[in-house]
Amino acid sequence: MQELFDSAGNQGHFTLSELAVIFIVLFLAVVIAQLIFRVTHSRFVRKAMLQYKKTAMETLLGHTLNDYKVADNSTFLSAMSNDLATIENSYLLGIFTITIRMIQLVLAFGMMLWYHWPLTLISIAASALAFAISMLFGNRASTAEKLVSEKNDISLSTIKEIIEGFPVIKAFKTEKPITKLYDKSNQDLENAKYSRRMILTLVNIVSQYTGALVHVGIFFLGIYFVHCGYITIGVAVAFVQLMNFVLGPIQSLPELLSAWKAAKQLIYKLENLLSGSASEQGVYALPVSGHNIRLTNVSFGYEEDKNVLEDVNLVFEAGKRYAIVGPSGSGKSTLLNLLLHSYDGYQGNIFIGENELRDISLESLYDNIAVVQQNVFIFDAGMKDNITLFRDFPDAEINRAIALSGLKALIEEKGLDYDCGEYGSNLSGGEKQRISIARSLLHKSSVLLMDEATAALDAENTWSILSTLLNEDDKTTRIIVTHNLDEALLRKYDQVIVMKNGTVIEQGSFEELLAADGYFRSFYRVTV
Repeated sequence: MQELFDSAGNQGHFTLSELAVIFIVLFLAVVIAQLIFRVTHSRFVRKAMLQYKKTAMETLLGHTLNDYKVADNSTFLSAMSNDLATIENSYLLGIFTITIRMIQLVLAFGMMLWYHWPLTLISIAASALAFAISMLFGNRASTAEKLVSEKNDISLSTIKEIIEGFPVIKAFKTEKPITKLYDKSNQDLENAKYSRRMILTLVNIVSQYTGALVHVGIFFLGIYFVHCGYITIGVAVAFVQLMNFVLGPIQSLPELLSAWKAAKQLIYKLENLLSGSASEQGVYALPVSGHNIRLTNVSFGYEEDKNVLEDVNLVFEAGKRYAIVGPSGSGKSTLLNLLLHSYDGYQGNIFIGENELRDISLESLYDNIAVVQQNVFIFDAGMKDNITLFRDFPDAEINRAIALSGLKALIEEKGLDYDCGEYGSNLSGGEKQRISIARSLLHKSSVLLMDEATAALDAENTWSILSTLLNEDDKTTRIIVTHNLDEALLRKYDQVIVMKNGTVIEQGSFEELLAADGYFRSFYRVTV
């Protein structure tokens, strides 16, 4: 532009034909540079997000059950969805945009210095003032972005609870109060987003009009210098054009930097959620099989000074079959959860073999213990994938697990590739339980824990599955919390453990407990 205008007054260094060639070369160079930038930029963002999300998920899955129980999973969902989108758009994309704006700013000032340093110094001073004013307002955007993230966590948690509690909501006709609850969280979120938008709008307006004033001021000053003969009209035009590459960054950088800082806070938020562990992990590995489980004076409570288990002493011998019975709230499920190291903070000791549970590595523990729980999670995948949990097993082992868990008729009818649906929506409660049992059998662990695993099954299927599991002639230690007090099944256990109010009050074979004429006899008679 400078050369074009100066050539009109015979003050230029190039002819029009030479300038045309220079323009074509520069134009092609810019197009190629833009193409390289776009490709590089897209590849960088894709690779960065893949690595970041993979690392975040691996870190999350590396946590213990106890860490997961004490965490707010809606916060994880928000961090891995809404927050990641902000990190991608404002942090990763922001790195490129901010860098380019800074390069434009520096190179523009460099060219201005080459043209006329006094006018450049005045431009720098005016631009710095405009930038400082914009940043003063821009710092509030980081706080606003953090508030939006917090409100989004609450809103997501409310939505999750409504979806999961839908049957309860409909059964008790609580649609109106639940709608009010959702409206409150939704309104708080939208108000926070509105405040963020208003702050960003204010930053944009201040940046835009402050920059416009500086631009006009430099334009008038340039024309004054032309009249005084200090610069040519071409240099004045060049200054005005270069000020676009100065004021453009000055107008956009406060908003970009504020959004970048806000996104960085979300990175710290996710890092804090995923870093550290609420529970200590042991290092010792268990032998493959043959270890007894011994509980010595074990007490535990979810709340301080309110124990669910009190002074429990038990020995589970390797390869034997145990039934744990008792009324609701007696601590049966809690006992199994402690064996899985789902909770820390228990008093006393739990030994598996010669090692205390706290000292055993979780990887080794989960290699040796399989669990079938009452509440079964089913992935939105085929039957086979839900049984194998997306791992490879020989067909013979899969078929054996299917047969023992009572799934054979269902598989023959619908096939291994049958879609189970989201949360197992295409399956009945009993079918989900059978899949859970098949998973555990396929795991081939030395210890099998079952927590009311047949509660969703009818009497005939319960008898069939438990009878098969208890008759299996292997070295698996089977510890089964059960409400089923069928005499023929109870006689198959090596020992029946009776719990009440968090303590073990009786234990022995079915015949011994009946003969003792204690609590179990009364409980059995009433239940049956």
